[in-house]
Amino acid sequence: MFGQISVNFSPDTQLSANWLFAQDDVLIVLESAPDELEQSKSNTRNAQFWTRLDNRWTEALSSTSVLSIGSFRNNRIANTGDEQKFVSEVDDKRRVDQFGLRQDWTWGISDRHQLQWGFKIEHSKAVYDYQSAAEYFGLSALLVGAPNLRSNTVAAKPNGESYALYLSERWKFAGHSFLETGLRWDRQTYTAPNSDSQLSPRISVFHPLSSSTDLRFSWGRYYQSQGINELQVEDGISDFSRAQRADHIIAGLYHRFRSGNSLRLEAFQKDMSRLRPRFENLFNPLTLIPELAADRVKISPSKARARGIEISFNHSGPGPFSWWTSYTFSSVTDTVNGKKRSRSWDQRHSWLAGVSFSTEKWEAGMVANVRTGWPQTKLLLVENLDIDGESQLETVTGPRNASRYKVFATLDARISRKFAVKHGKLSAFFELTNATNRRNKCCSDYEINEDRDGNAILDLSKDNWLPLLPAVGILWEF
Repeated sequence: MFGQISVNFSPDTQLSANWLFAQDDVLIVLESAPDELEQSKSNTRNAQFWTRLDNRWTEALSSTSVLSIGSFRNNRIANTGDEQKFVSEVDDKRRVDQFGLRQDWTWGISDRHQLQWGFKIEHSKAVYDYQSAAEYFGLSALLVGAPNLRSNTVAAKPNGESYALYLSERWKFAGHSFLETGLRWDRQTYTAPNSDSQLSPRISVFHPLSSSTDLRFSWGRYYQSQGINELQVEDGISDFSRAQRADHIIAGLYHRFRSGNSLRLEAFQKDMSRLRPRFENLFNPLTLIPELAADRVKISPSKARARGIEISFNHSGPGPFSWWTSYTFSSVTDTVNGKKRSRSWDQRHSWLAGVSFSTEKWEAGMVANVRTGWPQTKLLLVENLDIDGESQLETVTGPRNASRYKVFATLDARISRKFAVKHGKLSAFFELTNATNRRNKCCSDYEINEDRDGNAILDLSKDNWLPLLPAVGILWEF
């Protein structure tokens, strides 16, 4: 539920009070039999309240002030009881409270010169109470390097402040060209003992080559610190990492045709450093309790890079129909122990296209998405000798992300209708995700079986992303 009350004290002063409340109760039961139990229950509550004051002090000077209060609660209890694979349980409780003040200023010094500045102060406190345990059987117990028993208990109560200051300046020169420079300073204290401050310079240039063609270039340094709600307690980490750093370079060319169509060509590169460790599941990222799966691994890259080229075309005619399409060639790699590996969401080729229809009462659209399959890691079955010289079977992972799943493709559709009602606005929608019900492979599931000669072999089956998924909804605004 969302609400807003606003008051115009004068043409230059407006005050609004806003609130948002959301609650989710989710129960997932994959197996209900006691000897194969697999279920998870989660309760989440999110409440936010904020006031916003907009002031226009002069024709050239204006400000926006926001005072906010937020509260987040989540309780998760999950169990698995399959003694052929693993038995596990999780009790995860989290609470976050935040209070913040933000102010943004804009000063149009002249027609060619604009200055923007502002600050943000936020006090946050959180409570984490996490407990989990797991025992592995069968194939999961044979994985080299994975423990047969795993338990984790983390209790943490971080609290502190985050600060931000920024200043940006925009100059108009040489006709309609613009140069914009900026500097941002951030600091977090709740991340102690790894608290630090960050300074981020940025610059961008806009230059029209003609009345229908524009050239854009930007470079910026960006830091991403962990939010107080992002402590990785599920993987046994009780301290925050320092802020990650990324240097972005983007160059683009934009052209408008006389027909109203437009073409955009953009090249980008992002170099990342100071990366914090992350945890991934090698074979199946969609497990019910991912942090306790036997294939959970820690990845600690020293640096990473994302780069690519994107070309897009947009058609928006005078009628109710419009369409667009884009193609991207890109790569995203980590450097771990001096070796480059594709990230698990790397996709070399990606094509998107959409068409929409819009009238006063009706809206409809379809979007197609085709991309290269994401990387995958394979599992191998080997026979070794134990300390007594007896033969034993073990499973070892191949090189991480060395192969790929097949091409991913999906078609999504949506239609909505607006209705005239006495009070407010009413609209309803119906949508289909993966409307063609295509089976897009996402996950690998291994089992040990025997061949005709009685030798142990690994059987591989692959699970899919979401099948055809319908959804309906109603929105009433009053």
